[in-house]
Amino acid sequence: MPRFPRFSFASTRADGAPRRAHAANAADTPVIPAVPTRPRWGLRIAGGVLIVVAVIGSLAVVRNLRATTQVLVLARNVAQGGRIDAADLTVATVNTDSGLQVVPSDKRGAVIGLAAVQPLTAGQLLVASMLTDAVVPGRGQTLVGVTVAPAKLPAEPLRAGDYVRLVDTPRDQDSAPVQAPIASNAQVVTVRANTQADQVTVDVIVPEAEATWVAARAATGRVAVVLDSRVR
Repeated sequence: MPRFPRFSFASTRADGAPRRAHAANAADTPVIPAVPTRPRWGLRIAGGVLIVVAVIGSLAVVRNLRATTQVLVLARNVAQGGRIDAADLTVATVNTDSGLQVVPSDKRGAVIGLAAVQPLTAGQLLVASMLTDAVVPGRGQTLVGVTVAPAKLPAEPLRAGDYVRLVDTPRDQDSAPVQAPIASNAQVVTVRANTQADQVTVDVIVPEAEATWVAARAATGRVAVVLDSRVR
């Protein structure tokens, strides 16, 4: 019987060499080993430095917050011009980084006897600029007490340090004045109410040249107290 030629199903390359199967090619593919990465020591060192700086900063903040000192505080109100005595002062503990020029508690003896240059309020930290050794009233000023009925005062309670005008008023039986009334500028030092007599005495500082006029009108009850603006 006739013989047929044998055919090979293996593919050949261009040079005639038989081409291997895909599995064989994959098996023969060389494996490239992974190159180990170098440790980034610079970044690690920088990170460590930042951590150390943060820790040091936190410790410094905590230390500053804990740094305190004892200072003088007003135990009660003191009117402008009033002299500081021992009962006016108490002690409080504050942060030393408060930024205020407060008076340390060990300076208590140095401030007793000084005069307040402004009205002082209970609970207020005592600052050196609030006090003076000058005499109050000062040169060219006079302290006058004006006693009036509540009807001649504003409904708003007067406070030490308020700027007021003392206005000359007519007698009860007199007619309304034709000309503008005479007035004197003054500053309140203290306010004392006499509930039994239904009167209020206001100590005020007035210019020395007007003190006689104010005292004379106040003695006859011909003065009304007018409160000026508290905005300065």
